[in-house]
Amino acid sequence: MKFVSAAAAAIVMAFAFSPAALAGHGKVGLWESTVQVMGRAMTNKFCMSAAQVAADKPVYRNQAHCTPQNEKMSGNTYSADVVCTSPMNMKMHMQITWDSAEHYSGTQTTDMAMGGQTMHNSTSFEARWLSPNCGNVK
Repeated sequence: MKFVSAAAAAIVMAFAFSPAALAGHGKVGLWESTVQVMGRAMTNKFCMSAAQVAADKPVYRNQAHCTPQNEKMSGNTYSADVVCTSPMNMKMHMQITWDSAEHYSGTQTTDMAMGGQTMHNSTSFEARWLSPNCGNVK
């Protein structure tokens, strides 16, 4: 179960730390996000490009085997189900709410099956804009 938990944490981190750019929301530049996963707070910085800010849905980086479904935008809140296959089967539901152009928060629930084991995990995350200059951060 420990291996599945570590793998799930890695996948959850990849999604939670991806920029959640929505049309009319967010700012171009350096962002810092914090995710609460498995009782731990993990922080990461990322750069949001003009194209990501202009997009009408989140950008799922490095998730070639994942497909968003049931995407909905209501006011400042985006929600979707994400289904991933290979190397593990996983279903996620995420909700992201922007309270300003410089801050968003959200939740993500994950159900994953791998190696004959299953796991359910809930995560919360938030991000805040730091600067228009990303420096070396991608």
